[in-house]
Amino acid sequence: MLSPVRALLVGVALIVVTNAVVLGGVAYNRRGEPESSLRLTERELQMRNWGWAENENSSIDLYLRWRVSETDTLDKDYYYGGAYRRNFELDAQKLRRFGFDVSGDLESEEVRRRLQFQPAKMAWVVLEQDGPAYQKVLARAIQGRDVAEVAAAANAHADSKDRLEYASNNLENEQRRESRLFVVQIAAEEAGLRALYPDRRMYAIVRGAIKLSVEGDAGRRHLSAYIDGIDVDAIRVPHTYREIVEPFAQPREHNGCCDPRYMATVNFGQRLEPWIAELALMK
Repeated sequence: MLSPVRALLVGVALIVVTNAVVLGGVAYNRRGEPESSLRLTERELQMRNWGWAENENSSIDLYLRWRVSETDTLDKDYYYGGAYRRNFELDAQKLRRFGFDVSGDLESEEVRRRLQFQPAKMAWVVLEQDGPAYQKVLARAIQGRDVAEVAAAANAHADSKDRLEYASNNLENEQRRESRLFVVQIAAEEAGLRALYPDRRMYAIVRGAIKLSVEGDAGRRHLSAYIDGIDVDAIRVPHTYREIVEPFAQPREHNGCCDPRYMATVNFGQRLEPWIAELALMK
């Protein structure tokens, strides 16, 4: 058994080694030019833990608020990270490439349970900031407002006016408040992704996790996958910029309720881990 003094020395040595490894990883991640660099605002970077000021840990984290793009491999909806689940319609061959076991009869409850309880698998996730995916959603909101406007002009019924008000508010939120950061691709391998998305100021490649899901009713069941999270969810605010976001510790009515108050340059390094390079108030 170690003596108290030796045990203390071992403990101190472990702390020193651990800190050295962590700092070494940070230094390597930030070495050279960033792998990508995105310009985000509070629309995409938000405080989620409003009680941080009362916690012993006084650090401030901002969280990436991402959405899933509507593409040929997705259903017709999208979601905010952590809020709703929407599935990637991937065939069995693609799901196997992620490491999923997709064998068995989907009509069997036992098989479905086994498939869906498989551990999450690592995936490469492409994030797009203020690009075609956002423009597509914005165009859809404009079209929805225009359709509702025509209907309200032709029909004075209260329902038509309510639909117009809803569509107008939805458009305003898309234009001014909702996140423009979209997941536009998931892949089992990183190779070739950067060639497909070369603009490093619009696209960031990060690691994430996906899980298997069985969708559909009896006789029409099929396999799909959904994002179980991304590795870079929380980004620590450097002490240099703490004063900028500290006054915003009180919760807002809800996400997307108000205009953004700050903007930031977020760099992704050699290990695809993000850090805040710049942060300032919106003018």
